[in-house]
Amino acid sequence: MLTVNKIVKEQMVQTTSKKIVRSSEKQKPRACVPFTLYIGIGGFIGYSLLIA
Repeated sequence: MLTVNKIVKEQMVQTTSKKIVRSSEKQKPRACVPFTLYIGIGGFIGYSLLIA
């Protein structure tokens, strides 16, 4: 189970970082990038707490 959880976490981190890169490439207003970071990190922490 631990290996599956690690794989899922890694995939979440990768998808979150890809979304941040895409949003920065589009050169949206700077407020959108911290918002995306906040959602990604918040979701990641929430998911980690659910597993733990």
